[in-house]
Amino acid sequence: MRPLIAVTATTVLVVGLGATAAHAATTTPAATVKTVSSVIEKSTVSNRYIDRSKSISSCSIGAAGGSCVISRGRTASRSIQLSLGVTREMVAASFGFSSGYTVSTSVTCTSPVLKAGQIWRAYAVGTRHKYKAKKVTMVGYLAAKTETSGWLYAFNPKAADLHCE
Repeated sequence: MRPLIAVTATTVLVVGLGATAAHAATTTPAATVKTVSSVIEKSTVSNRYIDRSKSISSCSIGAAGGSCVISRGRTASRSIQLSLGVTREMVAASFGFSSGYTVSTSVTCTSPVLKAGQIWRAYAVGTRHKYKAKKVTMVGYLAAKTETSGWLYAFNPKAADLHCE
């Protein structure tokens, strides 16, 4: 698969020593400055990662000895960390999933017998990926600056999977 890149461009006028801007404009071609961002060093951290950063639903009971059900149709969030000009769409496409923000669950989760006031929570389960973003600043055809991010993470929840506790 070809790497996905984002490109932005700016024109810069190169003016030599002792030359005026008007003279340079007629004798020196403008150099284009552009940035090229890409997703690099991709890997899958876990195919069954439980995103405990926030529950997607919860239930509780008022009296001891009962149970509750978290029904399907709850919304799980797809999270993608971004840096250095890499877009959400680039990251999602590089791992082969949608860049949309949510996934609707298609399963239910029934609690065991709970104590009064005890809370039963559902968490999204999915695939967690890690990657780095790279940004190269080009002046004309020369790479003037290269930046690489630290590890960034993307989480793609599965519609047919929940973790309840």
